[in-house]
Amino acid sequence: MHYEQETVKIHCTDKDQYLDALVISSNQHGIVMTLENGSIRLRFVKMPNKNMYIANMSGYEFVYDPLKQ
Repeated sequence: MHYEQETVKIHCTDKDQYLDALVISSNQHGIVMTLENGSIRLRFVKMPNKNMYIANMSGYEFVYDPLKQ
């Protein structure tokens, strides 16, 4: 089965920058995305009672809001 991957915008809150990320997989608890040709992998966790996802890596916070796409 072929799965077409989706490119989305994520926000680095520490640097106030928007980055392109590729969605690798998702379920009701979170989303896995990659940056920079797959060399950086982020695991986003859904925030309770909100339609937003948060990931942390190397001291930086990343936010994905599907409603802002």
